[in-house]
Amino acid sequence: MSRGAGEGQGWMFIVFLFSILTMLYDRYRPIHDYRVEAARAETEVRPSTVR
Repeated sequence: MSRGAGEGQGWMFIVFLFSILTMLYDRYRPIHDYRVEAARAETEVRPSTVR
């Protein structure tokens, strides 16, 4: 059985897309966690400001 000329390139493209998505997610996640913590700290009521 022989493969067509484009089949190998199709798999390479899918692996490339998966790699890009994984890389972007790995870079996004720590920033997202930091922003969530910063937002929580910002909305937190501090005892010294409550009268």
